[in-house]
Amino acid sequence: MLVDPQVDQSVKDKIQEILQAKEYFYDYFSLPAQKIYSKVKFLESEAVSYLVVASAFDRVQAHQVSFPFWGEFPYLGFFKRESALRYQQKLIEQDYYTYLRPVYAYSTLGYFQDRILSSFFIFEKEDLAELIFHELFHTIFFAKDEVNFNENLADFFAGQLVLEYFSEQKEEILQKRQKQETLKKKVVMLSNQYGQKLKENPPQDKEHSDQRLKEFLEQSFLPQIKKLCTDFNLKKCSLAKGEWNNARFAAYLTYHESSDFIEKIYQNEGHDLRQMLSQIQKHYQDYGKTKFKKFEDYLKEIYQKGKS
Repeated sequence: MLVDPQVDQSVKDKIQEILQAKEYFYDYFSLPAQKIYSKVKFLESEAVSYLVVASAFDRVQAHQVSFPFWGEFPYLGFFKRESALRYQQKLIEQDYYTYLRPVYAYSTLGYFQDRILSSFFIFEKEDLAELIFHELFHTIFFAKDEVNFNENLADFFAGQLVLEYFSEQKEEILQKRQKQETLKKKVVMLSNQYGQKLKENPPQDKEHSDQRLKEFLEQSFLPQIKKLCTDFNLKKCSLAKGEWNNARFAAYLTYHESSDFIEKIYQNEGHDLRQMLSQIQKHYQDYGKTKFKKFEDYLKEIYQKGKS
């Protein structure tokens, strides 16, 4: 494709950026490069798949979908949007809140040679590198049956790698990231706050839940998010747009709830990503011999008491 005169130069440039990010990633961790992203797949749609997240009306918690041998996931994905919409409608009829979002990349965890997808090409340079780092991280570490922790961890590593990869623009990127991080933490805090209120005083039915959700969004959530967007002079502030409900709160927590704890691990490991990865992998090997049901809980036990 890179030498094909019929392929648009902008596509070739994106492919080169992806290959460079891939090379940097494996070199950074001193790992042999895998054949992942060696081929390109042009999709018929902008997104590669569509995720449907659901949450019961009386809690902020993703409905778990179980698969024999593979475990549980806090969503169900579809390659066709029409299929996702049909599934979403079934959940709505069962009084679930739902959230449907497009997916532009995914990882098969190194089991298959994932291709570069045309959906990658909508991302600009910095975001594209972060996307590649995120998906590649899944190929070198993935804790079984802990989707939330895996996504939070991959997000953290990808974000830190971007700062090192674009070191010449580090200050500029840091300033932007600090604003984004403040927004993320605010959404996490408000989502958990609303979830706690539902736990303490569960709504009687879906109609009652709708009313409480409307009040929370209009009186608390949206005003605070919009104010931060204005303060940070963010012209495009996706967090202040679209429909928010229990399912979208739960989906957001999947990717961001553990970020503070992961940051603490990073600090304990001397702000060294390689050392951090090495220790996490070591602890994961030991985890199987413990009484803990979740690896994240085992890590919290270790780092709350002080790194061993």
